[in-house]
This record gives sequence, C-alpha cells and structure tokens, in this order.
Amino acid sequence: CLTTVQKDNVAVDPTHWLYRKLSPLECERLQTVPDNYTNHVSKTQRYKMLGNGMTVDVLCHLMKGV
Repeated sequence: CLTTVQKDNVAVDPTHWLYRKLSPLECERLQTVPDNYTNHVSKTQRYKMLGNGMTVDVLCHLMKGV
C-alpha cells in the first residue's frame, strides 16, 4: 500500500513507515497527465507545475455538471 501525505511530495509505506520523495513521474501519474509531460523544465518547476495543477479526470467530471 502506498499513500501520500500533503507535505513535500512524500510517499509513505505504512507497513514499514519509510518516507521518500515522490518522483516527478509519479506526480504526473497521480495527476493523470502523460508520462514525461513536464520533462521540458527543471525538476523544481515540474513539482510546482504538477502541484499547482488539477487532476484531469476530476476536472472533466466536474465540468460534466456545468
């Protein structure tokens, strides 16, 4: 089981309580954008872009009701 916490893009394995930073690729997959969609900018900018974005699938679902 892999869960995330809100601070610092950290992934937690609750069975062993190991913490590690999510990779930009993992963040892209959580945001449902194509792999390496943000690889044209620095790693810091990738985290910012993905953290400030909205999950595509959720946005599509919300817009269906409008």
